[in-house]
Amino acid sequence: MSNPYKIVVRTSDGYLPALTPFAWLLNKYWIPNPQVVVAGYSPPQFAMPPNFSFYSIGKNEDYPISRWTDATLRFLSDFEDEVFVLMLEDYWITRPV
Repeated sequence: MSNPYKIVVRTSDGYLPALTPFAWLLNKYWIPNPQVVVAGYSPPQFAMPPNFSFYSIGKNEDYPISRWTDATLRFLSDFEDEVFVLMLEDYWITRPV
């Protein structure tokens, strides 16, 4: 069985370390492993699993707290999939999906 949709994970530079446990838990409990697109500002300085890719939406300082949704809208305007799951990097699943 394949996953018909991708998972989009929205993150910011300060929360990049949360991607490591997020990825481990997602790949443990979401079977089979889905394609995951991480949308953030700076790419992580650590290796992500093979089913994860990174999309840079610009510089963190270009999107202050009052405009963080503008960064998400920018990503979504380039994203072609009509159906996807939107998550944040601190959505840690703890049971099989």
